[in-house]
Amino acid sequence: YRYNYKTGEKSLIYSHPTAEIVGAGLSRDNSEVLYASYFEDGVVKFHYVEGAYREVAEKITAIHPEYIPFVGATDLSESRFLVFLSSPIQPGKVFIYQRETGELTHLLDVMPWLDESSLSPSSAATVVSNGLEIEYFLTIPAEKRKLPLVVYPHGGPWAVGDTREFSPVVQYLTSLGLAVLQVNYRGSSGYGDEFVEEGFGEFGNQMLDDIETAMNDVLSN
Repeated sequence: YRYNYKTGEKSLIYSHPTAEIVGAGLSRDNSEVLYASYFEDGVVKFHYVEGAYREVAEKITAIHPEYIPFVGATDLSESRFLVFLSSPIQPGKVFIYQRETGELTHLLDVMPWLDESSLSPSSAATVVSNGLEIEYFLTIPAEKRKLPLVVYPHGGPWAVGDTREFSPVVQYLTSLGLAVLQVNYRGSSGYGDEFVEEGFGEFGNQMLDDIETAMNDVLSN
């Protein structure tokens, strides 16, 4: 929301029907919100408000639909933008985008030694465990066959969550021929306060049930 401290009035900038807002970007003078970020299907998404940042993000998406664009910064004239592109199998590429010409100049790769074609894609799914919808992520090596499954729980256990963003650990495990399961059991972050509270007192109980339910769902498919 945009909130007026003098009048007490507030106006909605953006809301998401299911995901928790995890961040927001502000203009250089902190007077305007540029974007809100959230996780959907395990990947970070950005809702850019109307303006130059949205325009650039949409044009970058048209050029590279396989990546998620993050428009990080611009010069004072809003003619050149620093853009970061990533995906579950790409840790990050940095570009300069010229708004007037549409030219995209590559600056650097976060891990230039990695070959995207050799990395393992991930998928998101949900399952109901003890009356609660639980999201999980599965990463499988390219050679799909009967594989050993590694269950890789996140830490916390409360107010921490897994995502499908590039993970060196997950990619290393899949390079060994292992499938990797990550479960956002009750108490995980990213789904709102009520979901976190569902995990209170459930360490070693329903949290483990959620993981086991997700695991059984994977094994049955």
